[in-house]
Amino acid sequence: MNLPQDIICFQLEKEFALCYLKKCSRNLSYSRPVFFEPDLSGENLTLLVDYNHSLTANNPLLSGSLLILLQTPESELLHIDATIILIEDAITFQMLFNALQKIFNLFDRWDSLLQKSVFENGSFQDQIDACDLILDEWILLVDHKFHYAAFSKSCELVFDETVVDEHYNMPLDAVNDFISDHKFQVLYDKKDIFLYESITPEGTDQMLCQNFFNQDGYAGRLIIILKTDRSDSIKTYIKSILKHLYHYSQQLFEKYQSLDIRQFVLNSMREPLVNLLSNIKQPIDSWQQIALENGWYPRDQLQLIQLASKASYTKNIYREFLGSEFEAQWPGCISLFFEDRLLLLINLDLYKNTRKNDFYQQLPLFLRESLLIAGFSRTFTDINDLRIAYTQTQIALDFGQTHAVTAWIHYFDDLATHYMLKSAPGDFKKEQICSSKLLALQKYDAARHTEYYQTLSAYFQCRLNASLTAKTLHIHRSSLLTRLERMKKLFTINFDTDDDLLYLLLSWLIMEQVND
Repeated sequence: MNLPQDIICFQLEKEFALCYLKKCSRNLSYSRPVFFEPDLSGENLTLLVDYNHSLTANNPLLSGSLLILLQTPESELLHIDATIILIEDAITFQMLFNALQKIFNLFDRWDSLLQKSVFENGSFQDQIDACDLILDEWILLVDHKFHYAAFSKSCELVFDETVVDEHYNMPLDAVNDFISDHKFQVLYDKKDIFLYESITPEGTDQMLCQNFFNQDGYAGRLIIILKTDRSDSIKTYIKSILKHLYHYSQQLFEKYQSLDIRQFVLNSMREPLVNLLSNIKQPIDSWQQIALENGWYPRDQLQLIQLASKASYTKNIYREFLGSEFEAQWPGCISLFFEDRLLLLINLDLYKNTRKNDFYQQLPLFLRESLLIAGFSRTFTDINDLRIAYTQTQIALDFGQTHAVTAWIHYFDDLATHYMLKSAPGDFKKEQICSSKLLALQKYDAARHTEYYQTLSAYFQCRLNASLTAKTLHIHRSSLLTRLERMKKLFTINFDTDDDLLYLLLSWLIMEQVND
């Protein structure tokens, strides 16, 4: 590969003392070194010049080249548009040539590893690992969900809970700080390499960064953390490394459409699931094939969960961070974004096969720490029931927040009765759908100040147990039976007929729901 002069000079300075006599006005990369000859041809050459008398300022070969000399050149040579370096150490040209060949061999090897990662289905981690050959700094790849998709191996020695959790995500407190910081938000729009400084208790950390973008905007960031007291020349060298690394990382990103390769697998499942939620017809065979490829089988138990926040975080990036956190913590879980809602589809059979801990025991703690509440559908096996499950999660959240305000989890099965009673009247008012006998009983109480409705309510609440009802009302059992007989006569109520009793009970439940 051709190398920028910043890389060549930085590596040469490790071996020899350099004196920069002139710098080319153009930002060029140079080929492997050759000894200057008058009849030489080519562009952007690295020229080793062991004499001056054959060099003239009007020689077209010299313009745009990198000239490395062992003796001071004639002043006329300094007028050409080229980079001219004088080696101040007493060395031979053979030593200089060998040192340059070693540098080019090193970077050819690095470039070869980067190419291999792209063309042989490698990973971002492979690319960062390859940089150990030419860089001492730490490299981080962070996606838009604040997940560390890849990082230098030496980072693990210093990572603690303040910067990364067990799933290589940034801790929630740190995420909240970043997404609420206006200065940090501005960085999402930067297209070129930029320097970012972060103030920490230990001092100021400097980072060279470059963003990734997709059609939705910011997708993540490649970061090189600079060691303290780095000179401008080292920063320039590292910037050249970042530029070359980013070139290949961008190719891998375009290939996988994600900085987190595990998301590449999950994304193949997301699209058909969102289509099902949107009632878009598609061949069920296409889903089954994708599902089987990822270990999801037709009779697996599935459950849909809808999450809602108890805090007002409006940034989409927060929602996506939570989805990524769930997928990392619970294998067999896929996060879905539908109608501005965060959904989680979990394969309970797949989860049980990979983890010993119970999902339902772990979830409440996660919800409390993240200030979330969850609505659960019933379990199901037919993926075509996904839209129905989504409706169940909505019902669970809507009714759960009314009937169990302090709970973190709301199950549809626990709230189905409330939903049925709320929905039962349809477009009718209670006076148009509920039992006319029960309505007449209510009017009778209002007109004559009796307590028949209260008595009947207690009777239903006590499951038609006369003794328990009398005790609840603090009256004698015979008094209760007398009231019940009078209600039968006044309102033609028959407690012995299943249809009449069921209609009366449903009407009472609906009226109680309306009263609540």
